[in-house]
Amino acid sequence: MLELKCSKWSAKIDETFGADLVSLRYDGHRILLEPENRHALENSPFINGSPILFPPNRTEDGVFAFEGREYHLPVNEKRFNVNLHGVLYDVPFSVVEVTDRSARLAFENEGGPYPFDFRIERLFSLDENGLTDTILLKNTSDHPMPFALAFHTTFDNPDFFSVQLGRSYERNDRYLPTGRMMALTETEKSFAYGCNPKSLIISGAYESNGTECRIDDFLFSVSDNFSDWVLFNGDGFICIEPHSNTVNALNISPSVLKSQEITRFSMRFSNIVHR
Repeated sequence: MLELKCSKWSAKIDETFGADLVSLRYDGHRILLEPENRHALENSPFINGSPILFPPNRTEDGVFAFEGREYHLPVNEKRFNVNLHGVLYDVPFSVVEVTDRSARLAFENEGGPYPFDFRIERLFSLDENGLTDTILLKNTSDHPMPFALAFHTTFDNPDFFSVQLGRSYERNDRYLPTGRMMALTETEKSFAYGCNPKSLIISGAYESNGTECRIDDFLFSVSDNFSDWVLFNGDGFICIEPHSNTVNALNISPSVLKSQEITRFSMRFSNIVHR
């Protein structure tokens, strides 16, 4: 477990389990939901911390096609017959560099869990105002590579959140998009100016209409190449997940990296803001 500290901020990263940001605190206050121990993390790998989803959410039947070839991912949510949240959330990363306030971790995929060769790096940097979490993804193969990326950012028991949403994706009984876009409900519209999630049942996928969210008195901001938000809450948490593509992206509209091309995504958890 890597531990970073700067001023009132502290972070813990489990490099052996998907480079998950399993703890982020400000002055002792938990911002992300934390696993009690390694067993809890392994039993609930998506709800704790901020794991990488690659590809995110659900891939229908665990199957997708690209440039005339069919590829398979493991079906790990059998009741809906889908691949859920991809293949990187629990793989071990190597530690490239670490200091008391920063860390750089990497995973090389060569014939591994995703059927294309790539290198992914996750960079964490703490300063006195917060934490920056950056992903660098490089296609190391000689051929184009489809991809989609997200983070299952799970915030610990907030009393207030706000997020800017566009239209909602209609989903079927397998939580896969039907292709139809929906206008926001009155409750979903209220998310823009903020509300308490504890009295609500929240579950939906949306177009993004902004790159900043507020969680209690903290700011969560993401790079503008995240096109969608997925929201989900439960007892004591709310997930506000930035997605680079829609759900089931590999079958609908994947992003594509050319051979040796690199793309970059970033998230920022910032110091106290005032509403």
